[in-house]
Amino acid sequence: MSSPTPLISKRMRTAYGFVNALSDEVQAQISRLCEEGDAMYQAGRLYGAMSKYAGAMIILSEQPGHIFDYEAATYLYSCRNDVYFNQGKFDLCRRSALTTLKCPGADQSPAVHLRLGQAEFEMGHMEEAAKSLTRAFELGGREIFDGEDPKYLAQLGKI
Repeated sequence: MSSPTPLISKRMRTAYGFVNALSDEVQAQISRLCEEGDAMYQAGRLYGAMSKYAGAMIILSEQPGHIFDYEAATYLYSCRNDVYFNQGKFDLCRRSALTTLKCPGADQSPAVHLRLGQAEFEMGHMEEAAKSLTRAFELGGREIFDGEDPKYLAQLGKI
């Protein structure tokens, strides 16, 4: 299993505005589910992790407005990207990553572009892969590729 992207951390949940515009009760519910999902992800229990993230997404979607109005959606969709990628569900990872890019701040997330590029690569879409992986590098530097298969870093600049 590939190492998780930098979005799988409590610090990043806060950095992505996880606490913004949510009541304390809703924030606590979503945080608990995400912490449980993160622990399951780290333990390789991907289906369990996805279930927890989906539960958090349901709670978020029940809030006023659209789910894309909340920066927490960026984190939750990014978690889905990681799970789908590590399950080898590259088409779902690609579609989820493209949806993630509609979320607040996601266009500036190297982790989102990394997962999108990796999914494109695995699906044989090499030009799209190179574009997304190059964007991940531009935003996150070489370290965004730490722990990832070197084939993705080798794809940089092949546009």
